[in-house]
Amino acid sequence: MKSTTRPLLSTLAFLLMAAGAISAQGMLQTALVRTDAGIAKSKADSLANAMSTAWAGYVQDAGLLNPRTGEVDDESIDAFKRHFSFNAKVFNDLADSPAPMHYSDYVSQVYRRLKKEGVRGWFEEAALARLSYDAAGFYRAEVKVVKRVLSHLGTSSQLGVDKERCFQLVYKFEIPEHKFSEAAILSIEGTSCPAANEGQKTSVTLAGLGQVAFPFFGYDLAVGAPLADSSIDFSGRPSLAGGLYLRTTLSPGSRFRLGAGLMISNLEVKARANNLKPGADGNTYTLHSLEETMHISYWDLMLGLHVRLAGQERFQLTADVIGTAHLRWNSYYDRRFYSLGAAQQEPTEVNIRDAAYWTYSSVGLGLTARYFFSPRIGLEAGAFYSAGLSPLFGQDKKGAAFLDDRANLDDLQLIFVESYFEKVRANMFGLRLGLVVELN
Repeated sequence: MKSTTRPLLSTLAFLLMAAGAISAQGMLQTALVRTDAGIAKSKADSLANAMSTAWAGYVQDAGLLNPRTGEVDDESIDAFKRHFSFNAKVFNDLADSPAPMHYSDYVSQVYRRLKKEGVRGWFEEAALARLSYDAAGFYRAEVKVVKRVLSHLGTSSQLGVDKERCFQLVYKFEIPEHKFSEAAILSIEGTSCPAANEGQKTSVTLAGLGQVAFPFFGYDLAVGAPLADSSIDFSGRPSLAGGLYLRTTLSPGSRFRLGAGLMISNLEVKARANNLKPGADGNTYTLHSLEETMHISYWDLMLGLHVRLAGQERFQLTADVIGTAHLRWNSYYDRRFYSLGAAQQEPTEVNIRDAAYWTYSSVGLGLTARYFFSPRIGLEAGAFYSAGLSPLFGQDKKGAAFLDDRANLDDLQLIFVESYFEKVRANMFGLRLGLVVELN
């Protein structure tokens, strides 16, 4: 049986990168909008929906890079300009000393000096802050957002890519009273984000986690294993785990966090083969089915890297990469069941010794959402896929003749999975749920 680890891991990695590219652009939050008293709730809901659509369209075009041609061109410029009113002023976040300028001038400098890369950066914490109405027949909307910019046009260089810079921006939109789909940007005002020592701090959280995982297994047959005509299946019940996991930001305000944790987990491995034709030197016998079941408990030592994709103070979404060393600390109820013929009603049960369990390692990819219902306490929920990197068992070459003699079926020192399989690996899809506490 070929392992499914590599294609699944590659697929999940692609999906995570795609999710990051979308959510890092700052999906518009509309739950805490302040609405003027004269705007009915139904109207406010419609305006909020229209603003979500308008914001998503603007974010898609904000980099001024045409994804089809890979550069700034007339098509991408027209797409950008359609989001603005005629005399809109914007915040020049590319300059050494940012200041207001006409949006057409902003576009011109990008076309001249950043034609091949566009504006590199992303939005965070985008929130619809206010809805109002004026006598001219327009609704007004304010969007507050954090923008992190990598592109930089310094006065002394033709083109510069500087370290990440952060700006707090306020987008002011006008929305025609009877054409909500024509929302346009009137102005963009901005300031630099506060320095790290002005309110930001390193964040440290501790989570108590429970986990359920659904295992599936990859394996290779040992050379010469007499199982070519047999049906083979590895399976196991859902694995449960619980423990603690600590996360800390790498620096104040950083999107990246390191994590470390300790959990206790269990794993059931059930190997089953049907329609075996064993025996040697003419001493063949009928073996209808053979099954071995093992239950193993592990200490799981975890190290992780977490990238914040989206979120404000209350809600956070992260992409997770976690490597785990699974250290065996107990095994129990290891059994073999075999039936010599289809007519045998009850299979014979044999206690077997502990297999030569190895400490194995895995790497997992996942998504985690956290919601804080108070300044320090919140809930965490996540989904993950982990791939086994090393085998669960060692191979016992002395067992190569295990099935040659029927008497070996009752020998507790010989183990089927050690005799005929190599590189048995545990892969899992799982869910985590936990309580999070902010420690600082």
